[in-house]
Amino acid sequence: MSTLSNKPVPAPHQNISSDKLSLALRLHGVLKEAITEMIDFFCALLRWVIETQQPFTVVEHPTWKELLKSLNANYPIKTADTLRNQFKEINGLHSGENLSTIVKSVLEAFQIEYKLLTITRDNARNNLTLYDYLHADLLKDFNKEDSLFRMKPLMRFQGRNSFIGCLAHILNLICKDILVSLKTGTVRDAHVILNEMPSQKDHSPETLISMKGAIVKIRLLALWISNSPQRRQAWKDISPYKQINYDINTHWNSTYNIVSKALQLRKEVTQFIREHPDIQEMQPTDSDWSTLRQIQKVLKPFWDHTNSVSKHCLSITKSLPIYWSLNDILDDIKNNKDDFQEITKEVQNAVEGGIRKMDKFTKKMDSNIIYYMAAILDPRVKTSFIQAQMSKSDADVIISNIHKYLKKQYPASPTSSSSAERPPGMPGTLWKKLKKIQPLQSADIISDIDWYLDSSPEMWSHGIIEDGDPDWILKWWKANAFNYPLMSKAIQDYLPILSAEVGVKRLFSNA
Repeated sequence: MSTLSNKPVPAPHQNISSDKLSLALRLHGVLKEAITEMIDFFCALLRWVIETQQPFTVVEHPTWKELLKSLNANYPIKTADTLRNQFKEINGLHSGENLSTIVKSVLEAFQIEYKLLTITRDNARNNLTLYDYLHADLLKDFNKEDSLFRMKPLMRFQGRNSFIGCLAHILNLICKDILVSLKTGTVRDAHVILNEMPSQKDHSPETLISMKGAIVKIRLLALWISNSPQRRQAWKDISPYKQINYDINTHWNSTYNIVSKALQLRKEVTQFIREHPDIQEMQPTDSDWSTLRQIQKVLKPFWDHTNSVSKHCLSITKSLPIYWSLNDILDDIKNNKDDFQEITKEVQNAVEGGIRKMDKFTKKMDSNIIYYMAAILDPRVKTSFIQAQMSKSDADVIISNIHKYLKKQYPASPTSSSSAERPPGMPGTLWKKLKKIQPLQSADIISDIDWYLDSSPEMWSHGIIEDGDPDWILKWWKANAFNYPLMSKAIQDYLPILSAEVGVKRLFSNA
C-alpha cells in the first residue's frame, strides 16, 4: 500500500544547477545589450537620414552594405520600407480634424498624452481647429481640472490656450505687410515687366519701369542679370565675388537681403547699368537709394531677431521681450523718435500696416498666461520686465495671476518650524534646547515660488557663467535647483517650449 511522502516537493528553480542559471543570466545580459545596441543604431540612423535628407533607399545601396560589413555590423535593416514605416503619412485632407488624429496617435505611441503642454505652430486655420479637436478628443480620457472627486488622469493641454504662435512666422507676416504697403510687388510681377520690356522701348522716359519703386528696380536688375549667362559674366567682370540674388515671395528676409546687397554694391550697380543702355530705366535715383537705406534701417531689428530665432531655436522665454522690443521700435518709427527721426512719410505709412499686424498678435498673447509665465523664468529679469513695460495696475494683475498659476500647477507641501514630538534620531538634549529657542508654532505652507518671484533679479555677471552664454538660464537653474524645488519643476516644463518651429521648417525647405 503506497503512502504519501513527507518530503517537501522541490521548487522548479531548485532543479537548475548554478552553472545553468549563471549561463542563462549571461545570455539574458548579452541579448539585452544586443537589443539596446540595435535600437540605438536604428535611432541614430533615422536621425542621420532626416538631418542629412538621405533617401530611404540608402540602406539598399551596395556601398552602404559594404560600410556595415567593414564595421562587422549586422543589423536587420535590409530595405527602404524598414525606414519608411517609421514615418506617418497623412492621408486625405490636411484638415484640423485629420491632423489631430495623427497627433493623438503619436502621443499615444509614446504614452505622453498627459505630458502635452503646448504646441508651437503657425496661424493657419487648420492648426487652430487641430487644437480644438485634439482637446476634445483628449478630454474623453483625461480631466482638465484637478479636484478631490477627479476620476480620470489630469490633462495639461488646454486647447487654444496652449497655442504658441511661431515667432518667426509672425515676424515674417509683419514685415511682409510693411513691404506690401511700400508696393514692392513680387518676383512674378517682375517677370511680367521684363517680358514687356521690348514693347516699352519707343515710349517716353517715364516708362513702366521708371515709375516703379526702388525695390522693384533692384529686383528687376537681379532677374535681368540672372536670365543670361553673358549678363552674369558681365556682372562678374565688375563684381567678381559679390552678386545680387533676386528675392523669394514667401520669405521677407530675402527682400531685406536684396536691399542690403544693393546698398553695399551701389557703385557696381551704377557702373553695370551705365554699360548696358537697354536697362537705364532700372537705375535707382538718389531718392530711391535714400528709400532703400530707410527700409533697411526699419527692417534691420526684424532681421536680427529672425536670425537669432532661426539660428538658436530660442525658448519661449525670449518671445515676450522680442515682441515688446519690436513694438517699441515700430512706435518710434511711427512718431519719428530717437533713431528714426529722418524716416519719410512714405515709410511711416507703410509701418502702420506692420503695427496693425503686431497688435493683432499681441492681443492674442494678452489672453495667454504662458507667455508672461515664461518671461519670468529668466532670473536676471524675473517680474521686473513686466513691471517696466506695463502700467502698474496691469503689471500687478499679471504678476498676481502668475503667482496663482504656478502655485496651482506646483503646490507646496505643508512644513513646520518645530514639531510636538522629538524627531527620530535627534538627541534629547538637543531637542530640549531647540524647543526653547524655537517655540512651537502653527505650520505654514511655504512656497519657493513666492520666494523667487518676490526677490530681486539676479546679477548679470557673477563670474560663474559667461555673460553671453546662450544657455545662461539653463545653467543657472541647474546650479540653483536645490534652492527652488518647485520653480525647478516649472523650468523643466516651460523652458523647453520653443518660440518658433524653424527646425521643422528648415528641414522641409532643405528637402
